[in-house]
Amino acid sequence: MRKTILVAVVFVLAMSANVQAQRTPVGIASVQDSVRSVQFGLISSTAISQLKGFQFGGFATMSAAPLNGFQFSGLSNVSMGVEKGLQLSSLFNVSGGDMHGVQTSLYNFTDTLSGVQVGLLNRSINQPKGVQVGLINPNRSLEIYSIPFSNDRH
Repeated sequence: MRKTILVAVVFVLAMSANVQAQRTPVGIASVQDSVRSVQFGLISSTAISQLKGFQFGGFATMSAAPLNGFQFSGLSNVSMGVEKGLQLSSLFNVSGGDMHGVQTSLYNFTDTLSGVQVGLLNRSINQPKGVQVGLINPNRSLEIYSIPFSNDRH
């Protein structure tokens, strides 16, 4: 799990390495300590201590706190859990904790799934309750890997 989060963080940093971050809700690479409404970054958006609202990044979004709201990006979303919300991107979504919402992307990862993952590859380490809809849905809670279009555990 930590390797996945580390790869996601390095990816986000590499995408915005040559861009000076602005500590405003709108910018090229927006970084804010706390987001309570809307954050927009042309390249990326980063919330450090709180994300309650809407976060948009052209390529990537990242929250060092659990998400309560929406993360939308062109490539990737990373958060330290999803309390209530939606992660939507084209390449991958990572929730480094409990996920009580919806993840939609080609690849979705979470520690503990209590929501919905929709994508080509959906990965959860623990799945006490939740639904995975995709082609490949591996998780450690099952005896075998599931390769149907849905993996529903209640």
